[in-house]
Amino acid sequence: LLLSAGWVDDTTGQVVVDDYYINDRAAGCPNGVCEDTNQGGNRDITDVSGTQEGGVTTIKFTRPLAATDAKLDRAIAVGSDQQIIFAFGNTDSLTYHGANRGGSAVNFASGGVTAGLVPNTIEKRIAHGTIMIFAWMVLLPL
Repeated sequence: LLLSAGWVDDTTGQVVVDDYYINDRAAGCPNGVCEDTNQGGNRDITDVSGTQEGGVTTIKFTRPLAATDAKLDRAIAVGSDQQIIFAFGNTDSLTYHGANRGGSAVNFASGGVTAGLVPNTIEKRIAHGTIMIFAWMVLLPL
């Protein structure tokens, strides 16, 4: 499972986004949530920016549509539904999210979104915002 994860550091204000591959539910390398660069892959995340205001974190970044690491990344399918999952937490690091998670299908060409595993309205709003960020980071450069 590939993963792009990010946060805004509360102390420095620095936006942190990285490219990960997950092969277990544990944190850390080599058998868990591990940065691509620690597994012989590339960090494909560029154009990183973000804000944190009023308890809302917004992060924007770009990654290639094509998979640049054959084992660690997947291509983003433009023109058909792409399954995505998301999770969020209360810390400035990559930690377990508990029940704060969901999933949807996104068509990055049309911007269409099909809600999936999102149990309540607040999480649907968060899912919508997350999915729109992904959609715009792919569609805007086109």
